[in-house]
Amino acid sequence: MTPAIIVAITAGVIVLVVLISSLLATGIFASPRQSAPDEPVATKPAVPSDETAADGDIIADPATIAEQLQAKIDAYRDARKDGSLWKRLEHTDFNDTAVSAYLFFLTDMQVAATWGIDAADAKEYAADANRYEQRLLAGEPLGDDVHIEFETRTFDYDGATGEGGFTDN
Repeated sequence: MTPAIIVAITAGVIVLVVLISSLLATGIFASPRQSAPDEPVATKPAVPSDETAADGDIIADPATIAEQLQAKIDAYRDARKDGSLWKRLEHTDFNDTAVSAYLFFLTDMQVAATWGIDAADAKEYAADANRYEQRLLAGEPLGDDVHIEFETRTFDYDGATGEGGFTDN
């Protein structure tokens, strides 16, 4: 590997760590077990219903996939925060952990797509994002593992069993 490639890879890893750390600091992956807000939030449905699950599929377009992934991240984050996600999924530790893993997967793809990807990568990202969402909404393990170490805690997710969560370091 040339020094330029090593520098580029290192910079990409640093950007991912900073982005995920800032997302954690803002509470994007927090699991507030609270009741729904007193006033209804006037937004479009963040999580597809059984009848419209395919309507929100990510499209394999390199020019827009980063924005599509970010919209999906925002929708799930907002639905988790306002409690509407738990109208579609049972609010269990298993599903809580799966939603966190799902958001980590989407964030990873979104950051990479922001730097620019080709049509083959866009096709792969769209297929992965849609598969993860289908499995999440079906209450199944997502199929891929996650291991992320932060300064004070670590997130692990076993894609085969769906077990995992945050642990203190």
